[in-house]
Amino acid sequence: MIGKKINNYELRELVGDGAMGVVYLAEHPVLRRRAAVKLLKRQYLESPALITRFVNEARAAAAIHHPNVIEVIDVGMIDGDVPYIMMEYLDGEPLARRLARDRLGVGKAVDITIQAARALSASHALEIVHRDLKPENMFLVPDPHSPGGERVKVLDFGIAKLRRDWSGTESPTTRTGMIFGTPAYMSPEQCRGLNAEVDGTTDVYALGCILYEMLCGKAPYVAPGWGDVLMMHMQAEIPVPSALNSRVPAAVDKVVTTALAKAKGDRYASMRDMHRALAQARGEVEDTPAPTPRTDPALPAVVISVDSPAKRASGQVLDPMREMDSVFVPELRPRNTRIRLIAGGGALALAVVMAIVLVARRPAAKPAVAGPAPTVVANPPPQSTEPPEALPAVAGSDDGTAMDAVAKGKTKPPKPSTTSKSRHHTSKRRDPVKW
Repeated sequence: MIGKKINNYELRELVGDGAMGVVYLAEHPVLRRRAAVKLLKRQYLESPALITRFVNEARAAAAIHHPNVIEVIDVGMIDGDVPYIMMEYLDGEPLARRLARDRLGVGKAVDITIQAARALSASHALEIVHRDLKPENMFLVPDPHSPGGERVKVLDFGIAKLRRDWSGTESPTTRTGMIFGTPAYMSPEQCRGLNAEVDGTTDVYALGCILYEMLCGKAPYVAPGWGDVLMMHMQAEIPVPSALNSRVPAAVDKVVTTALAKAKGDRYASMRDMHRALAQARGEVEDTPAPTPRTDPALPAVVISVDSPAKRASGQVLDPMREMDSVFVPELRPRNTRIRLIAGGGALALAVVMAIVLVARRPAAKPAVAGPAPTVVANPPPQSTEPPEALPAVAGSDDGTAMDAVAKGKTKPPKPSTTSKSRHHTSKRRDPVKW
């Protein structure tokens, strides 16, 4: 299958191999978006019931559409007869692998259970019962916006009990007497094969078993054979987590024992009720406090935004300039701020005074007189003893506009000449511009 394309996604590598199906990593060659493609194994293609179960898995997950439920992108056939489900690719690990490697704190265990309860509440609202909830079907994905920095994703709705108008007539997989589930997490009604009694409280029981395992390091009922485990679910005394983990508070003990009640009526009536009880019990956990953002101890903390979650939730309009004092940490301010402000103000005042002095010392601009420049005679004629002709009042004016200006008082009339000059000196008379 490596190299095959499904909806422009190319199968790159095999990442999972289960009892009934295989999972490939696929990637879009242009968008570089990754996806997980689950294929039903060929030896099961002759079973209509298994094909129906495979398709129901995609249908249920796509219908829930919740942040804590895996997202389904597409479903169809490849090679004409092999059904596939294309889902979002989760870069993390199953809860089962985490439990095999680490012992979780009480707070971490409760945070994971709360997220799973949210997903199952949304599932039950659509009348979809998971019916096979276990650590292998709960995936932990890094997410800084989720409690503890990880988001829980619920997977594998393959044997989910769907509403009748979705699944049609009762299929062989849901007949009374047939047992479906994983023994360590099966409710008493599942162990008896009473599929008609399977409802949301069945998932409440399974989630209680998972919470017990996270708190105590093992499932609530363990025995050499799976038949013995089924009998213990139906008859054995309800375990108390604090007997094996002294850090478990009484409120969390009560959540577990209520979820693991033998009778359905003694459990939480809905997953929403279990979620509410978990949220209340979270406040009594002391060994693992609620997660806080991590900071580098070598650097001072700096608030980079005044838009706090509390103010944002209240709808208050914030003015960054009025909130400026709350933005910067005092240790980051210079100690000689007042001295710098005084020095800066003095320098600015000195610059203004110097600019005024320079402007005052500049010579005034001389007004220009309209008209062409005076004519300069390159080769003047010989001198004559005749008296010089009368010069016009303003040189360069032939249309009388200069005389009109004198009459209106805009310019001063020229003084009469007292000396007699030859025509040769006419070209050297003073420039009218300097008058």
